[in-house]
Amino acid sequence: MAQDLGKAFDWDDDAEVQGSQFELLPDGEYDYEIVGFKRERFPGSAKMAACPVAVLQLRCTNAQASGTGFCRLFLNSKVVWRITAFFKSCGLMRPDTPEGTRFPMTLFEQVIGCTGRVKVTITKSESNGRTYENNEFTFVVPKVGAQAPRQPQQQSWGGQGF
Repeated sequence: MAQDLGKAFDWDDDAEVQGSQFELLPDGEYDYEIVGFKRERFPGSAKMAACPVAVLQLRCTNAQASGTGFCRLFLNSKVVWRITAFFKSCGLMRPDTPEGTRFPMTLFEQVIGCTGRVKVTITKSESNGRTYENNEFTFVVPKVGAQAPRQPQQQSWGGQGF
């Protein structure tokens, strides 16, 4: 499947007006479905080593709102707890999986179509004198014995992106 790389514009080209693909979801707890996944690379910083990044596209819905958000999971030991919470939330790992259990990062190949619950909060950050609002996603791990999230019927890895 070919990835859409966009079209480069020349200085004398015309372009069509488009709305932003970014939707800010209101604070709350949502049901989610993973509708997109792509692999990126984090170049590293003073706080974290360079590492792969899983970019998840989540379709989020609750009684008050619905929309699509993007969550970046860094494949780094400093934040493996976030990856663990995600896999437990979407049912790719049992909620009672004990700490210290090893798991493969290839589980990301199965995420399209997975569902679960996520807490969404609006965060603010400043950069270059401007204030930006973003969504932060905290995956809700089901209680042991709770009904497992719905898994996709048939999963085939084809490098799906969004």
